[in-house]
Amino acid sequence: MGEVEIVAQDFEARVRLQRRQLLANYNINLQYSQLFGIDTSQQIQQIESYLNSPDLLGQTVLDQMINEELIRQEAVK
Repeated sequence: MGEVEIVAQDFEARVRLQRRQLLANYNINLQYSQLFGIDTSQQIQQIESYLNSPDLLGQTVLDQMINEELIRQEAVK
């Protein structure tokens, strides 16, 4: 298969989307904790680590995009 480039514009859009999803999950976990007394501290801590580390978030998104492309290429075969 040919090489596929990941365009910066696509990458940046995906990082923004992932960040919004993380913030939504953070708020949901916070609400579960406050309203229902569910211990979500582990989930909140994990989300915070992604939100506080742009390099980690960016690398995770890049890995996801690469894996998705590899899956697409395998599906074509």
